[in-house]
Amino acid sequence: MFYDTMMTSVKILLLTCILRLEPTSSQNQNKSPIMIAVLLPDDNIRPFSIQHVLPAIEIAKEKRPDGLLPGFPIEINYADSNCSGADAMNEAINFYVRKKLHVFLGPCCDYAAAPVGRQTKYWNIPMITTAIARDFTVEKLNKYPMVTRVWATINKMAEFFSKL
Repeated sequence: MFYDTMMTSVKILLLTCILRLEPTSSQNQNKSPIMIAVLLPDDNIRPFSIQHVLPAIEIAKEKRPDGLLPGFPIEINYADSNCSGADAMNEAINFYVRKKLHVFLGPCCDYAAAPVGRQTKYWNIPMITTAIARDFTVEKLNKYPMVTRVWATINKMAEFFSKL
């Protein structure tokens, strides 16, 4: 239960923060959209699948106030990471080549997120993820400077639960 509640809270908080940038005025016709590339598995098994995250995105859109960048619409594009390094990297390259992103949301599986996270350094594209738990703190500055994790590392979670 704690895990499900925490996952839902993280999803809603993260998406609300990102989507607060979307304006509600009609000025957005003259501005280029802020493009969010969502790389998540397209299944109903994992807690961070597109099916589970999509409702949080809709809630965030409905409840958004005028954002920090008035006049800029938000464009959200989804791709299936399949929790696979190869598939996630392929979709990330597709977003990059088509110039359809300013930020990655996901991938949320370690094996899918690691190669995308390493590549964002060269593309200068930020990435927000719950993944890359293994050695993230040690390698952050060298391998993952554009990645922001919104979840604890495995070591920190073990430390937390051992103190309960």
